[in-house]
Amino acid sequence: MFTTEPAHIRWEPSRFLIEVAPTLEPGDAIDVGMGSGRNALYLAQSGWRVTGVDTSAVGVEHARARATANKLAFAAVQSDMFKFDYGSNRYDLVLFMYMGPVGDLGERLVRALKPGGYLLIEHFAGGFEAGSLPTLFKGLNVLRYSEVEDFPDYDLRNKGRVVRFLGQKPSDPSVAVGQSTISIALKQNTIGEAETRDQLQRLLKTYDMSPWFYTKSVVIDERAIPFSHPVLTLHTRHAKDDELLLSTFVHEQLHWFFSGRPEQTEQAIADLRKAFPDAPAGGTAGARDQSSTYLHLLVCFLERQGVSRVLGELKAQQVIEFWATDHYTWVYRQVLDHGQDIAAILKTRQLLPARYPAVAADGARWHSERAAAEPRSLIWLSSVNWAEFSRLIVREFLSEPALSGLLVLQVHLVGGTAF
Repeated sequence: MFTTEPAHIRWEPSRFLIEVAPTLEPGDAIDVGMGSGRNALYLAQSGWRVTGVDTSAVGVEHARARATANKLAFAAVQSDMFKFDYGSNRYDLVLFMYMGPVGDLGERLVRALKPGGYLLIEHFAGGFEAGSLPTLFKGLNVLRYSEVEDFPDYDLRNKGRVVRFLGQKPSDPSVAVGQSTISIALKQNTIGEAETRDQLQRLLKTYDMSPWFYTKSVVIDERAIPFSHPVLTLHTRHAKDDELLLSTFVHEQLHWFFSGRPEQTEQAIADLRKAFPDAPAGGTAGARDQSSTYLHLLVCFLERQGVSRVLGELKAQQVIEFWATDHYTWVYRQVLDHGQDIAAILKTRQLLPARYPAVAADGARWHSERAAAEPRSLIWLSSVNWAEFSRLIVREFLSEPALSGLLVLQVHLVGGTAF
């Protein structure tokens, strides 16, 4: 804790918090490891009832002095975060900013949340193993998860990878949002199928997959290759790989989305024939015929968006790169290399799912605001491959071409550079 204010230290509240907090109803909040209280005081100013905890006497006094100067009601407590009594069902919002290691604190913080409460985390990406936050904070539905190349929010000197996470405790803690609406049956009733069912149920408890539910019936069949109709069927191949199983689940669900919009889908396929006249059919490169290959360009693009939203941009990139060497190899490669073209067709034919959080109209506003606040963030919501993008604007920022006007916005953000 600093007794003076070095020039490189941010005393303003977290940009991530400023982005999220206005979307929440003010209530009871706690800032764990509050430091000088920059985030806790911002919440107090916004109408929250706030407790700030920090082990530093200097930090606590600094926060109290600022609260007094600004006539804010605010409880500042000097305590070791591992010894503090967080209670149970006490807070509507828990902040855990640049604090670690977690140890058993994760379970205690989740318990401290009221049903429907939120946990907001920002930390160095190296402080948590990639994709580990849902495991460390079990029982939360993942609303936001990303790893970005950025300046840590309190230090303007040293850039690095930063992880940002927003989870919500289910309103009924005994039932996860995702699992409550999905029926999973076993075809052969084998041990492998049972393990895959348990794996999928665990993932649906960990992540809020409800935006990708277009059918509520799932069958696990170890003898089948995954397919969508008449009943969504998964196999047991990915019993030890959560990311690939989730990706496959999203993929087959999206087939149901497109099957419910035959006219628009046929129009999009016609557009894709013009944009990609040499699409393959059969083998590992394409689908069973050329029309199916074009359909899979649409499905696989939205699959990539969904995986990015749930698991973060780094994991999504790894998953799609793997698929590009495994099956539908040409299709997934186009998603990586020419996602902006596929996205434009989806938008033109009004095939962006309204409840799809990473692509829907509400997301356009959110991403525009984020772009303005964080113009150098690495946001993996587009399907632009590393080599291609390095020839475009700046390596630190990836655009979301599926959203109207956002590409132009980002060109302005980087000083008017044009494609």
